[in-house]
Amino acid sequence: MANLLGRCIVLFGGGDDWIADLTGLSRGWGIALFILSIIGALAGAVIGFLPAVASQFDQLVEEIPAAFEVLRDRIGSYAWGEPLLERASPGALIASGGEAAATAVSSTFGALGSFVIMLFIGLYVAIAPNTYRRGLVRLLAPSARLRGDEVLSKAANTLRNWLVAQLMAMTVIGVLTWLGLWLIGVLRR
Repeated sequence: MANLLGRCIVLFGGGDDWIADLTGLSRGWGIALFILSIIGALAGAVIGFLPAVASQFDQLVEEIPAAFEVLRDRIGSYAWGEPLLERASPGALIASGGEAAATAVSSTFGALGSFVIMLFIGLYVAIAPNTYRRGLVRLLAPSARLRGDEVLSKAANTLRNWLVAQLMAMTVIGVLTWLGLWLIGVLRR
């Protein structure tokens, strides 16, 4: 959690500083423009990939019953398979599958909720970083405050540089993956 929080703070703080330096806008407008850029990029990705995901999901739904029958026939061909198939009633399988689905859904929503909380904490810290930085430094002993401030500066710069490097690496990997899939014909031309 703390790692995600640190990344959110660095992401928002680095992004708004970059936009503010590039455009000459204030820090608040830089954060707003950066968040709008992120939302726009995510919306574009969802709109771009949604048709492919929907068609693959439809294909999966069509093929699951046939695959289940093939599995059932293959298990039934073994001597130990018939008793196993007799004991594994469809009702029991559905009940255990329902429990697994409920666990997966609750875990997903829990993770999503934690992610949203971390985003808001990162946003608040990015809007007024000096307030939180001064508060954190004041938690240290007076003799360690100068060194604590230096460590926080170095940590913020290191995290910001790491985040930029990760963004560049992800962009290169994404473009190369897209290009490779396009060249072999997986993506429509």
